[in-house]
Amino acid sequence: MKTQAWLIRAASWTMVGTLTWLARAQAPAPATGEPTPGTAKPAAPPKPVVDEEGPYAPKGKTGKLREDVQEAPKEEAAAKPEPEAYKPGYAGADAVIGFGEEQQSPTDAYATDITTLSLVLGGEYHVRKDILLRLRLPVTSTSINPTDPRAESYHLTAFGNIEIGGQYEAELGPSTKVPVWLNLAVPTASGDAMAIADPRSMRSYAVNVTSVAARGYEDGELFAPHRFGVVPGAAIRYRSGPMHVGGFLSVPVLVQVGGESPPAAALGQDQIKANAVAVQTLLGGSFFYEIVGKTLDLGLRSWIAGLWKDDYDYPLGPGAPTPSKIQFVLEPELLGKFGPARATLGYIWPIGGRLGGDFKMHGLRLGLGFVF
Repeated sequence: MKTQAWLIRAASWTMVGTLTWLARAQAPAPATGEPTPGTAKPAAPPKPVVDEEGPYAPKGKTGKLREDVQEAPKEEAAAKPEPEAYKPGYAGADAVIGFGEEQQSPTDAYATDITTLSLVLGGEYHVRKDILLRLRLPVTSTSINPTDPRAESYHLTAFGNIEIGGQYEAELGPSTKVPVWLNLAVPTASGDAMAIADPRSMRSYAVNVTSVAARGYEDGELFAPHRFGVVPGAAIRYRSGPMHVGGFLSVPVLVQVGGESPPAAALGQDQIKANAVAVQTLLGGSFFYEIVGKTLDLGLRSWIAGLWKDDYDYPLGPGAPTPSKIQFVLEPELLGKFGPARATLGYIWPIGGRLGGDFKMHGLRLGLGFVF
């Protein structure tokens, strides 16, 4: 009995000790601020920020903040490239060296070898940034060498029509421009197709015609003797970084002013007809890309020339096809900028149309001008 009482008493002491230890472990830390054993000390509160410029220093983007803010715009302004200086004037020359041949009809046993140089001197000046005036003066020098031994070869220089015009350029945004123009070609070109009694005048007319063929029928109003040209047109131009593209449309209307009348037709032949108004259209586009910084651009121009009504309607010989009403041309070009100088190198390449008929002409374009 004594042993059992002793065991019960020991068990009671053990249980009371265990409960006492657990109670002390669960109790909160003392109010004195001392942490309980095994716990980390609380972090010290942050120190107050001391304003070195004093309680009355100006706030916002002033003081030291003002100095920091003003430094950044200066660096950005130095890194930003300056826009190209605006130049209101341009003067230059556009030369096309044409080469090929002419054959009167598919049944003609002989052809005529042709080499021609057409030079268009011109200039433009902006009276306002969106309005410019232009002037162009064409002249052509041509060598014509028939393969027929009965025909005579010759070399001759002829002047074309002086052209004056004006253009207004609207902006559809920072990258898109729409120029609209009206040009007038004054009838100063030498030559007459119907001057039977004046062979030199007829040759001068032929010289001007070779220029039109070598240029892919792009500037017909400049080389049309006894024709007053009215040429309205419009274009759209878009530039994005190193790429610039565009499209254009012009409608040359050539009104006859003077010149000899066609000769009377011989018995059994049709009469040559002179049209009082000749009408053309020119529809094209371009794509260029900068290949050497802002110095060299490589690209392509192309256009379709529609010759809906010619200066003259000639009777067709036996087996001769009707002349095509359209001419499609490609012109790969290289454009250069060297300070104020502007240079162009292009190749006029007829793909299909009229130049595959009577005339078979190609052209090498060389342009040089200056902005001021």
